[in-house]
Amino acid sequence: RFFYEVAEKEIERSKRSRSSLSVIIFDIDHFKNVNDTYGHFTGDEVLVNLADICQRNIRTMDLFARFGGEEFVILLPDTDPRSAQDTAERLREMIAEMPMATARTTEIKITISVGVANWDHNHPIEITTLLEHADQALTVALDLATKYQSHLILLSVFQPVYLPTSGFNPSAAEVMLD
Repeated sequence: RFFYEVAEKEIERSKRSRSSLSVIIFDIDHFKNVNDTYGHFTGDEVLVNLADICQRNIRTMDLFARFGGEEFVILLPDTDPRSAQDTAERLREMIAEMPMATARTTEIKITISVGVANWDHNHPIEITTLLEHADQALTVALDLATKYQSHLILLSVFQPVYLPTSGFNPSAAEVMLD
């Protein structure tokens, strides 16, 4: 609830200032395997360390929150789509490189799949719609990560983009969703 209250206020501020606002939603890939293999205590340690990394690597004006289960959201006021995508990619790389916990002398590393959406005064939408756009981008990112064994940052925008049916290299792609 706190996230929604802050997000609504930030959208109102963005309307007044005619500034951009972005949302990042991400999900821990195969988190159930961490819990099943190492136990829920270790899974909780992963979540705490992930949250710490995110909090330390976003601006103080950004809002980081757990969105449910192993899904997280970051509200980025005054942030255009490219900057949001850069932030998401930087976090994705950091998280993939750093051990999130140690269990039985094994360093546990995780990966995340990410969806990004942007609110713009030229295309005003409600916070729930903005989150739906980011969640749709996340869903496609999860599907592509599974299919291509590669991790992407997907940006939801208001124009369609068509993916090639052959020769598609997801690790080098910037994918935009309608």
